[in-house]
Amino acid sequence: GDKKLYATLDLETLTYKDEEHGQRTAFYASDILKPAWELYQSFMGVPRSNPMKWYEKLKFGAGNGVESAMLQVLKDSGVVAEDYNQHEQGKVNFKSGEIEIHGRIDAITKQGLPIEIKSVNNKNAWDIKAYEDNYPRENYVGQLSVYMDSLGVDTGYLFVASVDGLNRFWIECKRSGDIFTCGKTKFDLAKEYKRWSTLYSSNILPKISPDPLEYVYKYPIDTIDWDKIS
Repeated sequence: GDKKLYATLDLETLTYKDEEHGQRTAFYASDILKPAWELYQSFMGVPRSNPMKWYEKLKFGAGNGVESAMLQVLKDSGVVAEDYNQHEQGKVNFKSGEIEIHGRIDAITKQGLPIEIKSVNNKNAWDIKAYEDNYPRENYVGQLSVYMDSLGVDTGYLFVASVDGLNRFWIECKRSGDIFTCGKTKFDLAKEYKRWSTLYSSNILPKISPDPLEYVYKYPIDTIDWDKIS
């Protein structure tokens, strides 16, 4: 057998095997607000140019564990059926126009309303403060909106907690036409569907890459009007 000793170990040499996915054919509910270029690359099957290090992956494992525990709490509390399985009852597969949309609903109440479960890094004070002010993240609201749309319901819920459990939030979400409101955050789902549809027909099908500079990640300091920033 392998008798190699590890009295010293270069932690930078450790790695993990990322989950492999087949050819992508659909948009996912979690694609809400992702840059067009990133979505295009994913559909084309282009591997990530900056794969995560093993230690960067740990926070996702921690978050997934917290979210699993949150789901069990909902089951134990009678909000969600004990036998609920997101890979079975929560499977989403529908079409909006010409685009296919897939997803997995974290939980569904016994009354048939979707719940999106999210964990928050307890060191992310900015994110926690936003939830305290009733401003959930827009992409999370958008993801829940897709699930509400797929089920044909006008009500859904965001269930959010920090990894340490000290910060906990339950936010009701309502639909009015194409606008979904969770707390003080509003999301226009029809606008996002249209963006996806345009990307699919104009770029993905003809295999024409969209502009990778669709979003500006860093703004030149000298172009900012500081008087307009509160």
